[in-house]
Amino acid sequence: MKFLSRRLVMPADLNSRGTLFGGRLLAWVDEEASVYAAIESGADLVATKFISEMDFQAPAYLGDVIELGMEIIDTTRVSITLKCSVRELRSKRNIVRIERMVFIAIDKNGRPIRHAAGPGLSQSDSA
Repeated sequence: MKFLSRRLVMPADLNSRGTLFGGRLLAWVDEEASVYAAIESGADLVATKFISEMDFQAPAYLGDVIELGMEIIDTTRVSITLKCSVRELRSKRNIVRIERMVFIAIDKNGRPIRHAAGPGLSQSDSA
């Protein structure tokens, strides 16, 4: 798992219980995963096709620094599938896991296209 970026939990990111709002976290994850999928696949554009359930394991609080980690688990001619883990930087406390996120390489008209990574690429192949 490659932990690629960090976010500071700010007051505007909190829900009514004072913890990180799940929708905000999902937006951060989707943005990070789409950038990672585009870079790793060599595609200019990717679209989110599927995100499995978010398994919330612990809350994140104001002032926490969270890390977003991605790992390639599969590729096809037009897609790249990732696994995601989010943890708190200092304590390494797991915040959320997502087992499958599928991104499709697309052209400027939104049609699926072949990407450079090709079928069968795994995390060890891309390192």
